[in-house]
Amino acid sequence: MRAVVAALVLLGSITASFLTGLLVQVPDHGPGEQAQQSIQVTAPVERRVVDSRTAFAGSVVAGSEQALSTIPSGVPAVVTRRTVEVGDVVRPGSLVGAVSGRPVFAVPGPLALYRDLRTEDEGDDVSSLQRALRGTGADVEVTGWVDWRTTAAVTELFVDNGFPAPTTAAPDPVESPPADPDPAEPMSSSAPEVRQPPVVRPPAPLIPLASFVALATAEATVTSALPLGATVTAEAPLVRVRTSPNVVSFRADAVSAATLTDGQEVSIQADTRQLAGTISAIGEFVEASDGKAPGRDVTVVSADPAFAGLSPGLSVTVLPQAPHEESLAVPTVALRQDAEGTFVLVPADAEAGAEQPEPRRVPVTVDYSGNGWTAIAGDVLAPGSEVILQ
Repeated sequence: MRAVVAALVLLGSITASFLTGLLVQVPDHGPGEQAQQSIQVTAPVERRVVDSRTAFAGSVVAGSEQALSTIPSGVPAVVTRRTVEVGDVVRPGSLVGAVSGRPVFAVPGPLALYRDLRTEDEGDDVSSLQRALRGTGADVEVTGWVDWRTTAAVTELFVDNGFPAPTTAAPDPVESPPADPDPAEPMSSSAPEVRQPPVVRPPAPLIPLASFVALATAEATVTSALPLGATVTAEAPLVRVRTSPNVVSFRADAVSAATLTDGQEVSIQADTRQLAGTISAIGEFVEASDGKAPGRDVTVVSADPAFAGLSPGLSVTVLPQAPHEESLAVPTVALRQDAEGTFVLVPADAEAGAEQPEPRRVPVTVDYSGNGWTAIAGDVLAPGSEVILQ
């Protein structure tokens, strides 16, 4: 009996709860009211420089290098004097070292020297050496034959750098002919024959082939130099120099390349560093190759000392210098479009009287965009005013 009573009580409670639910209703908020109750996210209008530049991905490319070296014949090619260090600048007339006791000088090229030269030797190689010596500042005329000015210039170059003047090997003494008898004295068959002492000729000036190497540019930077006592070989030259600086190379598509000009200033971003650069060359259009899209290869140089320290192969970003000035700007996500054009929404004035004021529509004219901001024309918005973000 108790079980029946308990079941009746439980059934009554359930029925009462159901009837109560039918009588009580939660107020229905329409879509418009729910939208009005959503939180508005706004951002201020600013006067700022909008960076609309196109970023180009490039890399550092090593400059050209040249070996400055000679290997003398007949003796081991050993470095006997080291005169330059990595980072030194080599110019025409610079002593770049000594091999087997003989100095090696850099002279401006081209140099067609192929033999050791002696006084009165003639040829095109003599003319090329004379032009090279003039490039070092020597007082030499281009005559095509080895004259005293030429040998004097070479001697001065050697002596000024602490080396003896180059000469040929001393010739053997030459026996002088017997002296003619004095006609005033009577002839005597028993008189001894008078002989003159041997004639010793001084060594003649020499211009050694192994002492001159042609420098491809007016100046170059040393990138390596063999240590004292090392052996010079074709694979291990006395000195290696960089004849052109490192550059940055990137490929721009046809549309972007049309906005670039030779001589245009750019910014090079390498890691956390930002360096000034200049476009030095814009190549012809090329098809896709080596994983690169079709376009034009652009070369950038930089006079910034820090640029020389960038390792070849380092990835960098190149940005043309910003041509724009400060302007009125809004976050790009604040822009909206409809059939009438581009506009932004400005929060309505809460003091206007409406309980739920509608945002105000403000038409805008877009100038350009970049990095999340858009420059707008005119003064339709005041700096510091708020716009609603989407």
